[in-house]
Amino acid sequence: MLKSLITICEPDERFQYLSVHDQAAGLTRPLCAGDLYNEVVPIELGSTVPAEIRSQFDVARNADLYSWFVYDLAMLAEQHCYIVLEMALRYRANSEGLSRARTLKPYLQLAIMRGWLHEDDLHIPGGSGSRPMSFLKELPRLRDRLLHGNVHLSPDFTLMIMRKCAELISKLYAK
Repeated sequence: MLKSLITICEPDERFQYLSVHDQAAGLTRPLCAGDLYNEVVPIELGSTVPAEIRSQFDVARNADLYSWFVYDLAMLAEQHCYIVLEMALRYRANSEGLSRARTLKPYLQLAIMRGWLHEDDLHIPGGSGSRPMSFLKELPRLRDRLLHGNVHLSPDFTLMIMRKCAELISKLYAK
């Protein structure tokens, strides 16, 4: 539902159910906009990443920040991270004369084959002692699930995806 003009600058009510453990105070407190900001700010791309890609990644970061006001924007932030990763892979391939039309998984495989990324770069630690997730296997599925209309809302998962995409994109353009 579209927010009213009166409530446009108020936090999305779903954030009231989230909390953070404040190490300094030794207590759990409600999440605030500053907490979200502090999580997103350090997720940056390396300075050698082309400006167009950095700009598009900032669209994802801003969408995540604005999820404070509209919780569902976290899902758009995650979607855009996948899009920017594919864009970065395509730019890198094109810069080396490898301009064949590809989708995300073949681009990731090409990046491994060409040594831009290593298979270990594509592992994401599993939660609660579970096995690591292979980004090579799961990323296209996660991306397709969102882009084809399936909804999931997990701000923590979005931040994890954002961090991983930033790491991979930065490695693609590392000197």
